[in-house]
Amino acid sequence: MADNETIENGDGAADGLAAVVILAMAVVTAAFWLLGQ
Repeated sequence: MADNETIENGDGAADGLAAVVILAMAVVTAAFWLLGQ
């Protein structure tokens, strides 16, 4: 994950959006996993 921090210098907005999408997908996946238990 540390490697991604150097890329932020290129376009912080795009990387921020990507991070939000990834986090949202992780939360949704965790929610479905917990509901499936």
